[in-house]
Amino acid sequence: MHVYISDPALFRDLCAFLQRAGCTVGRRRGQGVEVDVPLAYSKAQARRELEIYLATWQAMNPGSAAYVVDDEQES
Repeated sequence: MHVYISDPALFRDLCAFLQRAGCTVGRRRGQGVEVDVPLAYSKAQARRELEIYLATWQAMNPGSAAYVVDDEQES
């Protein structure tokens, strides 16, 4: 899944946080991160888990934004 991050300076912090949660991550062009939740049983479960992780990370980083970009919105 493609995740947008508002502050590129926090890229490494977000990646480390997601990796500790068991996700695999990779950089995309621009302000994006490609995330996989390998232990999820379905795409829907993976998205729910990732959204929880992102909400937790944002709570730890006030003023930052990170959210899943739907496939239809990607260019």
